[in-house]
Amino acid sequence: MPKVLQQTKHFQITRQLRRDIKRLKAHEFVPTAAELVSRYDTSHATIIRALSNLRRNGVIYRPAGQKRYQVAEFTAKPLARIAIVRPQYPSPGMDANVRQIVEAGQKMHLAFDFKHYESMAVLDLNHASEEDDAIILMPTTEAIPPQIHKALTKPSKPIVLLTHHTDLPQICSVTVNDRQVGRLAVKHLQELGHTRCLILLDEMLDTTIQGRRDGWREQMATQLDQAEVEKLILDAGIKPFDDAREKAYQAFSRLLDDPKKPEFSAVFCTTDSGSQAVIRACYEHDMTMGKDLSVIAFTGGNHIGEYTNPPMSTIQADTADLGERICDLLLTQLKNETPTQRHQQITPTLHVRKTTVPFNPSTSQ
Repeated sequence: MPKVLQQTKHFQITRQLRRDIKRLKAHEFVPTAAELVSRYDTSHATIIRALSNLRRNGVIYRPAGQKRYQVAEFTAKPLARIAIVRPQYPSPGMDANVRQIVEAGQKMHLAFDFKHYESMAVLDLNHASEEDDAIILMPTTEAIPPQIHKALTKPSKPIVLLTHHTDLPQICSVTVNDRQVGRLAVKHLQELGHTRCLILLDEMLDTTIQGRRDGWREQMATQLDQAEVEKLILDAGIKPFDDAREKAYQAFSRLLDDPKKPEFSAVFCTTDSGSQAVIRACYEHDMTMGKDLSVIAFTGGNHIGEYTNPPMSTIQADTADLGERICDLLLTQLKNETPTQRHQQITPTLHVRKTTVPFNPSTSQ
């Protein structure tokens, strides 16, 4: 089994060398590689790698035409460099998460590299992060392929898995309490008198969407029998890298046009993709959200509900809390300590706006 990063020789040498260099004055020459080999009783390759890491992190620099490193001005030097490995497609939700992670990390003197991948099937996690001290992996909705599962079960450096629910004991994860998302959305609608609340599965059924669906089921079952509950599931059939918003729009539009559709008075969208799809479909069918149909959506750290017309009721997650938890988990692991809680969950919150109103029998679909 490979050593974790903080147990490797180069990590220990880099950390010790960083401390020793901080005792030197700015622009003072760093000892030569040969001197450092002797001082730290290690190989030339280990010293060269340590110096390279310190140069990349701005601790030392080499002026043009010079062979010797010099000490950089000591401002805020990063304690570690973190690879944020995320899908290359645009995502407002992921962007919001990344922004909060970076803001939290900068306060903790962490630096970040951004690595993008097309598909988890071809992602080499160790290669993508070989120059970094730790990893934050933002997975797609694909099933985790064997090579990623292996990298997660036998990590060579600290890893935090973001948003994907897992019970792997070797890694850390930060997720939203997705079951609570589903329960919270339905409970709010039920308090307004809506017993028949449709759920729009507007992303691929990964662990997050499954959690929201299961929470929706649990709360719906408090007022309807199982057979009636299952009729109110609209699966848009999203596959990896589909345009989720377009497919959700098509699925919901077909449902509105179907004379045999189940009766419902409210819709819960599992992501902001579905909320945008419902907005368009309602407009094209001369329906007003909050009057003809109550709509609520989970939007994570995205504040889209504040900018729709009318403003949309949403379930949201505190992305600032998410960013702080991730960085805390990384720092704990980088100190070679075991986190007290490896799998952490963010509690969602309800934001009531204009698209959820008391049930009106005359407007039920």
